[in-house]
Amino acid sequence: MITEEAGAAAEQNAGRAEFVRAGGCQCGGVRYRITAPALEVNHCHCSMCRKIHGALFASFARVRKSNFILERPSEADLGVFRSSAVVQRHFCTRCGSPLFITIYGYPDRVWLAAGTLDSGAHPGHPGTTRFTSSWAPSRRGSPSPTGCLSTRDIEPGAHGL
Repeated sequence: MITEEAGAAAEQNAGRAEFVRAGGCQCGGVRYRITAPALEVNHCHCSMCRKIHGALFASFARVRKSNFILERPSEADLGVFRSSAVVQRHFCTRCGSPLFITIYGYPDRVWLAAGTLDSGAHPGHPGTTRFTSSWAPSRRGSPSPTGCLSTRDIEPGAHGL
């Protein structure tokens, strides 16, 4: 006889086993899989992310390291750039695609560049915006005093968002 708790746990684990998303760099030299939905998705507007991604913001999906599997990296294909005292940015050395970051103090987490998921796959979590710039208005027309905005707070159509 299966208890209600055991049944719920089995159902939850079965749902996780079915969640698989694949991704990688532009040239195919580095490939990965995630086996559970992202814990959160952030759109970062800090100057480092903007410059490294060549965009107005970078989208990251935070996943547990245990649910992040590198499938096809050779030592030569996966480079690491330490962009600050705490952040390491991992990228393909052949095509230059930024792939994921690791942060000192969070050894059990990986922040993957959400745009590297195949075919624009959804990482399994709605997004939030952090470290916003002064040009990203909230619904009240001004940036958050904390520097963080939820995607719910951004005016539809503002700055193409």
